[in-house]
Amino acid sequence: MEIHIGIDASVSMIITRVSTPGDERGPARLLDGVVLANSWRFLTWVRALSDMTGYLGTWDVGLRGSMLRGRTSLTFAGYTNGASSRAYDEDSYEQSTTAAPRDLAQPALSVRQLNEPLLRGLNSWGYWLALLPELGGTRSPHV
Repeated sequence: MEIHIGIDASVSMIITRVSTPGDERGPARLLDGVVLANSWRFLTWVRALSDMTGYLGTWDVGLRGSMLRGRTSLTFAGYTNGASSRAYDEDSYEQSTTAAPRDLAQPALSVRQLNEPLLRGLNSWGYWLALLPELGGTRSPHV
């Protein structure tokens, strides 16, 4: 994992090894829980950076993955209860959102906005929503 802070005030986190190679034992898997957890972690770090610098504006945050075609969710690896993952049908995934200070204080909605399309594509969104019900919340209006 790498964190980059650019001279233009951009902040990025690079994570590698979020998938397993496919072989004769099974298909290539995407570690969707790792992607979800690190999205949450990144937003927490952005909040800390915002607090340390006194920046009260909004942040544009994004998630991008590459070499995803054919990967399935590790969440369902070995399940025999009928739950299964779909193979992701795109080479890459990109999603972005804007996070205001209130979103950084409670990042579940921003995490959802970044991850839901990918996890729906893998058929694991329902699993993660049941495990982390805060992902189902809605954005509160400005006060």
